[in-house]
Amino acid sequence: MLQALFTASLIGSALAQNSTSSACSKVDTFVEWREMTDEQQDRYIAATLCLQRAPSKIDPSLTRPYTSPSLWDDLVWVHLQAAKIEGHRTAYFLPWHRLLLAAHDELMKTACNYDGPFPYWDWSRDSQAPEGSELWTKFGSNGRAPNYCVRDGAFTGQRLHFLAGNNGNIRFSRRGECLRRQWDLENLLSAGYSNIEIHAFALRPDYDSFRQDLEFIPHNQVHSSLGGTMGTLASSNDPIFYLHHRNIDHLWYLWAELNPEMANTFSGTGIADGMRAASADKPMEMFGLIPDYRVSELLDTVGGGAGGRMCYKYSRSIEDSSDDRGFVPEKRGLMAGFEIYKRDGSSSASPFYSPYGDPNNPITPPPGDRMDKYNLRYSAPTPDWFVKHWHYKEEEILALREAEKNANMFTDYINSVNGFVSGQCLYSTEKARRNGYRACPEERYKAKRMIYELMYESFRMAKSEY
Repeated sequence: MLQALFTASLIGSALAQNSTSSACSKVDTFVEWREMTDEQQDRYIAATLCLQRAPSKIDPSLTRPYTSPSLWDDLVWVHLQAAKIEGHRTAYFLPWHRLLLAAHDELMKTACNYDGPFPYWDWSRDSQAPEGSELWTKFGSNGRAPNYCVRDGAFTGQRLHFLAGNNGNIRFSRRGECLRRQWDLENLLSAGYSNIEIHAFALRPDYDSFRQDLEFIPHNQVHSSLGGTMGTLASSNDPIFYLHHRNIDHLWYLWAELNPEMANTFSGTGIADGMRAASADKPMEMFGLIPDYRVSELLDTVGGGAGGRMCYKYSRSIEDSSDDRGFVPEKRGLMAGFEIYKRDGSSSASPFYSPYGDPNNPITPPPGDRMDKYNLRYSAPTPDWFVKHWHYKEEEILALREAEKNANMFTDYINSVNGFVSGQCLYSTEKARRNGYRACPEERYKAKRMIYELMYESFRMAKSEY
């Protein structure tokens, strides 16, 4: 069975990689932020600052009674319309944001002469201690009480004009408010989802189940844990938004690659109360920043759709630049973990936990733990304030909590597996931050992917057996 799974994995990868359309004369590669050189990073930030100064191009009649101050604010205003035009909590979430990214990129190129790579933030690489990410050095880190304005990095002077009011309405500040971040654990960020857990989402068998899990869990978790501006419907004011959502798009790209027979499919509801089926013929509205395009033109990133804007692929992210794996502790037998899992529904039932974890009795640490060096942590649940602000309905909240519960069960399982220590455990994360990063080669990506797929398949078998 394992050989069959491995063969299917390689076939799926080949099908996806061979799908490049002749409609694209050039296919760009989007890269993880840490794959960029310092000079490339500085040029990207300079272009972002330029966009915040560049004159607005949106039709003023659309934004009345307010006047958009800049192209950046144009993008913020357009994103605020997403709640009204089904860009959140529906099947359109992924294609609408894909086109918003295309609009952002085009404005960066045409208004600010940016010709470098467009980055994503692979937050799974930082999942066990996100507050230590190298990203914050240039984008600014946590805000300071009492107003939580960001006071370091390139965007300390940024002024926000279009903001989210109560009940989904737009609030406008003529003078502008500061960019805010209010991390959910004061000076720490709750642990997020590691690569192996994210890969499990990407194995969902159909578009709509994948989209719901992706939007409701890791997408929301990043927004809510960063807090401040990112926790609101006006989140696109924060420059981190585009790196976050490019990673969401990256994961959609990965899902299509892992599920080639489903890659260009589209399904689900078209409005948040689930009463109408979504249609691939529906145009995604950009309000004149770039033309509107139908969903069907946005499904294939190398198909040349959307007027040639769909001509890109993603890198394989990053890994520790050192080949030294360092100390990897032995772990208890798999069946011993199963016995605890069967009896108590969690691998965390053992009373023999030490502050650094115990290889004989691993326990899943809470999101704020920073002492356990090799067990993966639980991700923080989406807080109630967030689902209220984003207008989640009761049935959506129930679905969210069930998905979070299943994700925690998988984390428990990973921590119980004999001999397996995630390459994104805190020990490895801290080592990589000391050593630096390099682009992950294709062959190493494939080997990791095979392990992740086998791990998830064994988890499904364990659940059915016990």
